[in-house]
Amino acid sequence: MTHVFSAVLPVDPSKTLSSVTLPSGTTGGDLHVFSIGTSTTAQSGPIVTSVEPGPANPGDVVTIHGSGFGASQGKGYVAFSDNNTNWGRPGNSATFHINSWSDTAITFTVPTPSGSNGQFHVAPGSTAMVTVVDDAGDMSDTAALDIAASANLADYYDNTGISNDGDTSCQADYDGDGFSYSAQALADAGANPGGTVTVDGLNYTWPSAASCQPDNILAAGQKILVHGAAGATKLGFLGSSGNGSAQGPVTVTYTDGTSDTSQMFFGDWAQAASNGNITALTMPYRNSQGGTSQGITMFIFAEEIPLDSSKTVASITLPMIADHVSSNTSTHIFSITTES
Repeated sequence: MTHVFSAVLPVDPSKTLSSVTLPSGTTGGDLHVFSIGTSTTAQSGPIVTSVEPGPANPGDVVTIHGSGFGASQGKGYVAFSDNNTNWGRPGNSATFHINSWSDTAITFTVPTPSGSNGQFHVAPGSTAMVTVVDDAGDMSDTAALDIAASANLADYYDNTGISNDGDTSCQADYDGDGFSYSAQALADAGANPGGTVTVDGLNYTWPSAASCQPDNILAAGQKILVHGAAGATKLGFLGSSGNGSAQGPVTVTYTDGTSDTSQMFFGDWAQAASNGNITALTMPYRNSQGGTSQGITMFIFAEEIPLDSSKTVASITLPMIADHVSSNTSTHIFSITTES
């Protein structure tokens, strides 16, 4: 059985709608829109007017303001989604806690990491989606809640892309097909956990995560705080893409509040450098979840974008490529640095 759904969003009735901007990325699948319409009839059922405070951290208590939620929760729930994980909906395994419920306000706790290896976690610098479903099953509009950014790259690790040669059957999966970098081959190439990899004069810190643990960031629109070096002339990334090459806009925000946007490109991890990428590491094989290795030349690339050296970087926002691995292209970041 297949379905076509209707999503209703509130607008200001005192104004006239002139345009809408569709989202640039989705969580967990692809969005298809067949038609858009408007109505002068007031929206019925639960209506969300705001979610605050934000940005929020895991463990913070957040309030959903609105109307029509119902005096008590009953069979109602809050659907909370972020980083390709869904909380709150009946049957979801990720832990989610509602603190209070009234007709006009619901409070809940932003989820803290749960599940094995903390795989159920909100992503710093991302935007979570919040929807209320009342006791009768009526669904509200969806509201956004910004998750506070962090300067610790490990907080953003949401993919396991490195496995140990002695344990290739672990859940490392870089490309959606069950392949991963070999920890031993990376070490032979000069990338040791917590060590330094130097490329084109830039010093990168290699992830210190043990193999078969989350060790890289999927480029999915996250905002990342950066302790930028004063006078830095370029911003460097170590990474690659799975299932083809990909590019997208990186926004650099400086401490004075101004920002610049540049294109970030990463080639496929099993193809030679192209389009300005610099070969950082080369390995002779990769591992498979099937317990074997595949003899194929693998790469880690460095990508550099120019900076305004008269300013200091405060944060960056990654492009929205993919928030999970699949047969589609995904871009993975292992390290970020700024130096003059």
